[in-house]
Formats: sequence, C-alpha cells, structure tokens
Amino acid sequence: MIVILKQNPNREQLESLISWLQEKGVSIHTSIGEAHTILGLVGDTSKLDIDLIAALDIVEDVKRVQEPYKNANRKFHPEDTVIPVRDTQIGGGTLTIMAGPCSVESEEQVVAIAKAVKASGATMLRGGAFKPRTSPYSFQGLGEKGLEYLKVAREETGLPIVTEVMDLSQLPRAVVTEIPVLYEGEYALDLEEIARLENKTPEEIIKIHSGSDYYVYMLGFAPGHPYTARFENHFSFKRRETPRVRIPGGSIVVQLGLSDIIPFDQPCGWNIIGTTPILACDYRKENPFLLKAGQWIRHVPVDKGEFLEIKRQVELGEYQCRTYERGQ
Repeated sequence: MIVILKQNPNREQLESLISWLQEKGVSIHTSIGEAHTILGLVGDTSKLDIDLIAALDIVEDVKRVQEPYKNANRKFHPEDTVIPVRDTQIGGGTLTIMAGPCSVESEEQVVAIAKAVKASGATMLRGGAFKPRTSPYSFQGLGEKGLEYLKVAREETGLPIVTEVMDLSQLPRAVVTEIPVLYEGEYALDLEEIARLENKTPEEIIKIHSGSDYYVYMLGFAPGHPYTARFENHFSFKRRETPRVRIPGGSIVVQLGLSDIIPFDQPCGWNIIGTTPILACDYRKENPFLLKAGQWIRHVPVDKGEFLEIKRQVELGEYQCRTYERGQ
C-alpha cells in the first residue's frame, strides 16, 4: 500500500499518522519528491482502513500495491535512487562503469589492472576479496589482505573501489560506521568538566574523542546498548562519584578508553560528552539494533543545525549512517 500525501503536510499530523501505522505493525518507507511525499507501507496492510486513511486532511490518495518487489517499486519511491561514491555517483543519469579482476590475487596484479581500468575510462574499480567456492579446498579469496591491496590500488589511481562480502560477519571487518555527535551546551553536559579533569580545552577533548575508531566489543545493559573502546590515547578519568538517576537516550558517555551510546532514557554513572540524534535501538526496524559486536564506529562532530536535520530524518525513517572502509 502507498499513501500519497498532499504538498507541505502538517508535521504533527504526519508524525501522528506514522506512529499510528507503526502501531499496526507496518514498516514505512518515506520518499520525498518535488511534488509529493509518499509513504510506502510494507507488511500486513489488509486490516488497514483505506477510507479512514484517505479521509485525513494531509492525504491526497491511497493505493494498494500488488507487486511483491516493493523495495524496488517505483510506486513506492518514484524518484531515482542516487548513491554517491566519493567523487562520482551511481544513478541519476550518470553512466558508471565498474571494472576489475574477479579475484584480487596480489598487490601488483590489482594495481596494474586498476591503472588499465582507469586508462580505459572506467569510473570505479571492482575486485573480489572474499570469494565463494563450491569446494572448501578451493581458493576462497585473500579476505582482509585483499581489501588492503584494493586500498593501495585506490591510492595509486584515485578510483573508488567496489567489492562484495559473502556474509554479514565479514562486513564489520571492512567498514566503519559514522556516529554524528553534537558536542555543545545541554547536549554535552560534562564536556567542560572532562576538559578540566584532563587539563585540556574542550576543543582538544572533542578532537581526541572524534579522532579514533572505537571497537564495539559487546551489547548489554539495555537493548542495543553498545559498549565501545579505543586502543590509544585514553582519557584518565573514571565514572562519576554520584550516578545520575536519568540521562536521555542518545547521550554519548565516556570514561577511560570507553565510549557508549545510550539507547533509551536510563540511569548512568558515566560522563556525558555529547549527544547523537541517531537511535542505537529502533523498534520500527526488522533488525532494531544499529550496531553489533565486532563492528567499528567513529564519532563525527556536527553543529546544531545538522543535528536537528539528522534527527528529523531519523524520525521519518530516512537517515542512513555513512560508512567507509577502515583505514580510509
């Protein structure tokens, strides 16, 4: 089912509609076009009252969609899907040519092919680091070493690289997830105190916190609550002497070399260094947890305007964290 909204729908009415639909167990894909905003509803919509939805002031039309391929259906998102990749993009009228070896076998091999690919006019280098094989005794690809060789080829040619993973367990080793963080005012309650304890300026503290990758070593305490650690340049302070009875969800809390994302309002004895607008646990999604053990994250400073815009996108289910290869 798709719900076509009128131009400039009332924000409160839209949020109320989305909340009501989610309570009915329906997932929502939001597509914002130049003329209309479309809500694509995925799940059991047979019990939804079309006439009731169509009667709402912000709704222009409601249609049922019979095709099973809803995620790729133009009725759900009529606008082109455009995926930016470094200095180029996939989609949006851009001709993107990806070329390279089926399997990465050595640094010399992939660098030589990358140079030939670029000279031939291709815009991206592809190469397999993880290779599926029928026989477990056959070459399975170089894995992480292959990724390192692809990085060298990228540095030599400037071409973005494309590779496939065979299993989700390989993905955390290959990418870092960026966590936007606002480090100011009421969103960073303990930043000044942290700076005093470390004998540094707040700007230096922010640079330290956002300048390293953090490893997610476990989830615990609350659903989706990631415990993360960096392995260098630790802070010296520990937890607060008196824990707070309640801190807001989204708080980024720290002590020593640890940094956690608080998924919900909860008690906590750690220091609040900033706040993220993204959700560590989002029950609207089939897989509600943002992170899992074995992944890497990096905190990225944002200003108040960026924070509020990301929060708006998160509330509408539109925001996707940026990811990139570790070591990039």
